[in-house]
Amino acid sequence: SVWSTSEIISLEFLNEYSYELEVKSRYPTDRESNVERVSFTVDAVQPGSLLLYPKQVTIINFENAKIQLFAHQLSNVSVLDFVIQFDGNSLSFAANEGSKEYGDVNVVRNPSTDQIQYTIGKYGDNGFNENELIAEIVFKAMNVSGSFSAISILSATAKSLDAQKVSIVGTNQVRVDVK
Repeated sequence: SVWSTSEIISLEFLNEYSYELEVKSRYPTDRESNVERVSFTVDAVQPGSLLLYPKQVTIINFENAKIQLFAHQLSNVSVLDFVIQFDGNSLSFAANEGSKEYGDVNVVRNPSTDQIQYTIGKYGDNGFNENELIAEIVFKAMNVSGSFSAISILSATAKSLDAQKVSIVGTNQVRVDVK
């Protein structure tokens, strides 16, 4: 990368993952230091959450972006009910362009509120696996170059195989940059 005089680095919108950062410095004499490595793990989403992945996407006008939804350490769940909110001025829901749900599903798009209501159930002996991919949701960028918006989860609820309420302790959001 380009040399910088700053001693600070800012890493935004990192996904839950383990990273290794390699850095080196340049002295005023133009001599360079050895490469130093720092490893770290981002684990910011609490167990028992719904997790949107990736945390940031960049798309070009009229192209699609696929956002994945995971049950992050959410066990003993057979039914999920949640709302996905997005900015209808920069994105449109592209249900027929690769969106998938893994389970018995009911998807209702409310065009007046830029929201999608999902109810997804998985029945049988086990329900959803603890870190299972629940859905792949596709959005198409509108003609709004240079804009950014967010996709977020609202009012998420879950039920167990025996119809008991399961707490969802958190959700996250995705930043979408349109080029």
